[in-house]
Amino acid sequence: MGGNRGRWSSPTAYEIIQLKTKLAWYEEQFRLYQHKKFGSSSERFEDQGLLFNRHSPPSMTFS
Repeated sequence: MGGNRGRWSSPTAYEIIQLKTKLAWYEEQFRLYQHKKFGSSSERFEDQGLLFNRHSPPSMTFS
């Protein structure tokens, strides 16, 4: 068995740079996807906030 630490060898500096670059790209793609999925909607209109104004409840009259 000797000093063999397994079948994986240590990565070279070039391989580390490649992997870090790929990781950064995938993280950016994930961030863009999350923003597209959960970001603010483009289907808003100017007075949308007035629909659900918590400070003035809708007046209801029952006959």
